[in-house]
Amino acid sequence: ARNLSVRGPPGTGKSTEVWAWAKHVAKKEGASVAWLHLSKRRSIKVVIDGAGGTICDAGRAKIEDIESAAGRLLIVDGVTKADSTSISRACSAWRDATDGAKAFFLVSSAAAVVALEQDKEVNLDTFTVGSWTLEQYQEACADDVFFESVKDNLQCPGVESEAADERSALILSKYELAGACARWMFDFTHQECLRDFKAHMKKVSDYQLLFDEVGGDEMRDSVNHLRGSDGDSG
Repeated sequence: ARNLSVRGPPGTGKSTEVWAWAKHVAKKEGASVAWLHLSKRRSIKVVIDGAGGTICDAGRAKIEDIESAAGRLLIVDGVTKADSTSISRACSAWRDATDGAKAFFLVSSAAAVVALEQDKEVNLDTFTVGSWTLEQYQEACADDVFFESVKDNLQCPGVESEAADERSALILSKYELAGACARWMFDFTHQECLRDFKAHMKKVSDYQLLFDEVGGDEMRDSVNHLRGSDGDSG
């Protein structure tokens, strides 16, 4: 089985897409999927039991848990540039520990791109999730049910609720702030977007870093988020 690295700027829906796919595969094939989400704020370990139709919280996730993870599929979300080598090698050891058909998936932001030679070493294919475009936002919001579910978060100052084309007005107004980041567009309110934007900007000591991927992990993550929100995923 092939292994996959899913990459792209923060907030573009990588984790959501992989999570939906994992649940689908687990149910369809009756397989067990181990999901490790690694984060400085909150790391969790979840097991999706396709045969039993259950999702279990297995506690706090650590890199050391990878090699002993149960299941036929392993997903490690939140891979950073600093730990990408140790994680990919641990996943390879997990895959090679048995003779069964097993595969692993790594989910990371664009700032955590793994070197090409490392991809070859662990037999990784790559799938890139790009930044969202205005046309994609408009297409998503063309679905009435979805639009109603995110409408409150699209509200921005200066947009009249009785506008002739309220939907287009809301999308365009929020797009000016959220840019290509779907998380800012759909999950955050206008005020939450502003707070998050300012928080990331405070971590950037030199605006040249918006064009150069240098600095510590925390600064690099913020730079990558700001670059990704502007539609620059490369």
